[in-house]
Amino acid sequence: MEYYIAIIRGISAAIFAISLSFINIYFFERGYSMAYVGLITGISTVVGSAMRIPSGLFSDILGPSRVLVFGIFLRGFALTMIAVFMYYDFDLIWFFPLLLLNSAGFSFLITSSNSIISLYFTEFGLTRALSTVRVGINIGFSVGPLLGGFISEFSFPLLFLISGFLSFLLLSFVIKIKSRIDGKIVKSQKVGEKILFKDIFSPVLDTKFLILILFVFLGGVIISQFLNSLPVIAKAQNFSNRQIGFFFTQNGFFVIILQIPLVKFITKLFIKDDIKIGGEAINSNNINNKKISAVFFGLLLYVVSFNFFGFYQSFAWYSFCVFILTLGEIIFQTFSMDLAMNFSPKDRKGTYLGFFEFSEAIGWSVGKYFGGFVFDLFHHDPKKFWFIVSLPALPAFLIILVFRSLTNKTHKSRN
Repeated sequence: MEYYIAIIRGISAAIFAISLSFINIYFFERGYSMAYVGLITGISTVVGSAMRIPSGLFSDILGPSRVLVFGIFLRGFALTMIAVFMYYDFDLIWFFPLLLLNSAGFSFLITSSNSIISLYFTEFGLTRALSTVRVGINIGFSVGPLLGGFISEFSFPLLFLISGFLSFLLLSFVIKIKSRIDGKIVKSQKVGEKILFKDIFSPVLDTKFLILILFVFLGGVIISQFLNSLPVIAKAQNFSNRQIGFFFTQNGFFVIILQIPLVKFITKLFIKDDIKIGGEAINSNNINNKKISAVFFGLLLYVVSFNFFGFYQSFAWYSFCVFILTLGEIIFQTFSMDLAMNFSPKDRKGTYLGFFEFSEAIGWSVGKYFGGFVFDLFHHDPKKFWFIVSLPALPAFLIILVFRSLTNKTHKSRN
């Protein structure tokens, strides 16, 4: 099952990288104000993030495979229509509803696919599945820009037409395997039963999960600095665009190469003794504590790498720091999602994961503005810059320790 989801998410990532990563260039070449473009695309991103919540609820009510099909269709339709609007040179404002549809479709796709993983896999298999899917995503993001950059030299409408076509090909693939997905999903989800729209707020009424949501929000603020702040601070230190591009290529390459073996090593060394044959937990509390420790360590590697960036401004040193950061990314992203899936009820997987993903996305958005603000003040002093942007880790570390404490208390009270 994880290979099906890895293919779906990998192709989806490639579709995004092929087309949507170049859309700002299209608008720029047509003379639009980038502030106006940023407003339009920014609103669509925020709306798309918010759609993670209802998409999770729909996954619980209708079943995640139906939501997955609808999300891919919505995205394919939006991308195809963007190609048509580009061909006939429509004004920017006409693209706004299509960008909203695309963002909504993307949210349906992500949350429903995560719900499928969470419902199907348990403990050891869950961590393995998340690793496989992350490899697929990174392959998509690695291949997409190469194709997009080549095709965009000839025609932007063709670029989006191809992306729409790939979306509908992906849709046909998902429809073909839909019955297989439905047949393997845990039936205790009770699709369509006892789930109401008011249940959309159930995750924030769950104290432990609310703490986990706050943690991943702060984590999003921190980890977003790699994509948002590293390019500009590196440019301010006179790195070339080619060198900056190499750092992101290096990151994607090592995620693809190390994701599965690193997570497998951590799981076998620290967690597998608490899992019996078949993937069921012998001591779920002990497993969760170890996963919480892994998340803590992954975020710590982010903080260490950020502050290391400030010591030296050589290409080799930055490359070394990116390698440390990549290890932190693999550990943090995998085990934080793992925890979210484990602490969400079986009949509310989509709703809980939707809130979790929304919180992370908002953290990324806040991190973008936070990093920009700090950059304006300290771009001349890399040490201070990287130290300040890593400060949200302090409350994040405190929150995850509180989360661990609450988990232990709950376990003791049950015993």
